[in-house]
Amino acid sequence: MPANLVDQLNAEWATLVAHSPVGVREWSRLCQAMSECQSLVDVLPAIRCDADSALGFLLDRYQAGDALAGRTVLQAMLGKLVRMSYTGLAAEEPQSLDHLVTQMWCQIGHYPLQSRPQRIAANLALDTLKAAQREWLRSGEIPIAPAAVAARLEDQPVPTPTVDEQDRWTTEYIVGSAYRRGLITRPTHDILLSVYGPDGLTGAAAAQRWHCSPAAVRTRCRVAVTLQLAPLVHRLAA
Repeated sequence: MPANLVDQLNAEWATLVAHSPVGVREWSRLCQAMSECQSLVDVLPAIRCDADSALGFLLDRYQAGDALAGRTVLQAMLGKLVRMSYTGLAAEEPQSLDHLVTQMWCQIGHYPLQSRPQRIAANLALDTLKAAQREWLRSGEIPIAPAAVAARLEDQPVPTPTVDEQDRWTTEYIVGSAYRRGLITRPTHDILLSVYGPDGLTGAAAAQRWHCSPAAVRTRCRVAVTLQLAPLVHRLAA
C-alpha cells in the first residue's frame, strides 16, 4: 500500500505538471520566491531554495481556496513523509505512510501562518507526526455517518432515509468530480465511495477491502469530506 500510494501521488503530480496550470503564472507574479517559475516543474526547486517564503505563500493560497496550492505543498512534503514512515512508527503501524499523508492534509489546511511563519516544513512534518500518533491511539468508526455525508457536501439539512439512495448518487457524482479535477487521489476516491456510496461499508470493512487500517479509513474520510470536498462542493457539483 505505501509504495502504491507514493506511485499514485507521483503519477498524479506528473499529470498536473504536464498540463502546466495557468495558475502557476499568477503565483510567479505574487511570490518573489517563485518569480522565475513558468510551470509546476519549476515550483518544487523554488520551494527548496526558499522554503518558508514559498510554502507560506502556498499555504495561504490553499487556505483561501486554491486547491492546486495545497496539492503542491503535499508534493513538496512527500519525501519527508516517506522517510518518516520508515522510522519506528512503521513497526507500530504498517500503514503509517497512509496515515501521514492524510494527516498532512489536515495540517496544510490549518497551519497557523501568522504565529508560525518560520521553519514551516519542519513544523508541518512534526505536527503531522504528532497528529498521526494521536490518531493511531484512538478507536472507533468513521467520523461522519453515511446519511449525513451528502448533506455536508450539499450544504443542506440531513436527508431522511427515504431519499438516501438519491443522496448517495449525488455524493458519487461529487466524489467523482473531485477525482477528475485532481483534488483527491484514486485511493481516496475508492475509499470514499466504498463507505459513502451504495456499498455503505463500515470503516472496518472498508479497511479490509483496501488493505489498510480502520484508523486510515477514518482519517482519510474526515480529511476528504471536511477539507478537500466541502469547501469546493458548489464548484464540483456544477
